[in-house]
Amino acid sequence: MTMDDKTSQSDVFELIKQAIAEKKLISAVYHERQRDLCPHVLGWKADREHALFFQVGGDSAKGLASTGAWRCLNLDELSEVEIRDGEFRTGPGYYDNPQKCVDKIEVQIPRLQVVARRSAG
Repeated sequence: MTMDDKTSQSDVFELIKQAIAEKKLISAVYHERQRDLCPHVLGWKADREHALFFQVGGDSAKGLASTGAWRCLNLDELSEVEIRDGEFRTGPGYYDNPQKCVDKIEVQIPRLQVVARRSAG
């Protein structure tokens, strides 16, 4: 992969930020494999741009379950990044378990709000 194939990292970061805000899928190539990803958390880990995605399609070296899989990816290893339409999905555990993929969070899909149920009377 050459630099000509890659979007500058600040552009990739901004694209993923936009996708999170709009709950859109990302299509990208990571380690020479095309992936369909639902971005959930964006920021930095060890001073590198990093994101937590739920992969819903495409290919993976580890294989991909039909239900999808969580992926913690370095943005500088992504290429051919595009926002695309499709069903945005959240995988199991996102609302229950704290993520460890991103240390300094720029933006994320909001956690579910816990609303106390009270009777009206």
